[in-house]
Amino acid sequence: MAILTIIENEPILPAAWNAPAAVRRAASTPRRFAALAMLVAMFLLAISTPNAQADSITLRPFVHAEGSKPLVLAQVAEIVGPEAAKLAAVEVGTVSAGGSIQIADVRAVLEKCGLANMGRIRLAGAACEVRGALPAAAAVPSPAPTAASKAAGETVRTHVPARLAEFLGVRVEALRLTFEPADAALLDTALANATLSIQPTGSGDRVPLAVRLYDRDRIVASGSVRVGVLVRREALIAKSPIARGASISEDLFTREERWLPPSIEPATDATVGLVARSRIGGGEIIARSDIESPVIVKRGELVTVDCISGGFMVRSTARAMEQGREGQVIAFQSPMSKNTFRARMSKPGQAVMVLGGSDPAAETGN
Repeated sequence: MAILTIIENEPILPAAWNAPAAVRRAASTPRRFAALAMLVAMFLLAISTPNAQADSITLRPFVHAEGSKPLVLAQVAEIVGPEAAKLAAVEVGTVSAGGSIQIADVRAVLEKCGLANMGRIRLAGAACEVRGALPAAAAVPSPAPTAASKAAGETVRTHVPARLAEFLGVRVEALRLTFEPADAALLDTALANATLSIQPTGSGDRVPLAVRLYDRDRIVASGSVRVGVLVRREALIAKSPIARGASISEDLFTREERWLPPSIEPATDATVGLVARSRIGGGEIIARSDIESPVIVKRGELVTVDCISGGFMVRSTARAMEQGREGQVIAFQSPMSKNTFRARMSKPGQAVMVLGGSDPAAETGN
């Protein structure tokens, strides 16, 4: 598909316009001029309309899945807003355990599918780590009370690890638990013929659990316990101090298995190429919260904005009203007005805004 380009403050059809003769002739017809005028009007309307809250797609830190099955966006990301919701069922890739879904790959797939206006959607997160499927017993979460087996000798304590593994999305063997002596009476209650319900009521390094035992339609025991939790994870350890804003590379860290509280989510190999959000000390774990995508535009900088609709593009220059990272949708101000509009940062000095359709490059497979 040919793209007709209009550069703001230049003639619509300059004498030296570099386009095929057939396209130039088509553009010279009254119908083409009408279409071009409409696109310009749409662009001016977009940049003169007060800014609205953008939809968002934020990659989750990790997902449990079988490596042979394709992952859809709803599995790997938190989706907010009606425009972003159109993309929930889009397949974003098939990745085996230990791999990850990168934000750049997700963006490319979503742009190509053409189901939503990506100029109105903010993408966030660096990568979603793919972990192996949960054990069969914990694979299907149940909002109703969990019916535990009544094998002889079983107690409340023996069922806590499986319930916490399900809640935290890890395997039972990757958990190390500590219990309060004051909770021993409830934890050591024999199940006998009772039905056991264990429901986490909060999160943190000491997870609160609500425990109830039912004998048919009667509650025979109930109470709350707190369980200290450590999870065995592979972590990236800084070899030496890493300054704030420094780019993360392979030579800056080593890999170790550590027992970590749930509040610490270690970074993965997808960290490479990102930057440190704050100083990371030598020997410290590099957590997901310690890293972020590099800033590619600062507040006040001028950026070229391509406004695309079907086979037409209006190119303009606008001022960034906030700093932005690759893939972020941020606010810009047009020199023609004081109102703001939003466009997605594509690379340093370049942003894209899509009006009423998909990216033409995606439609042509380029």
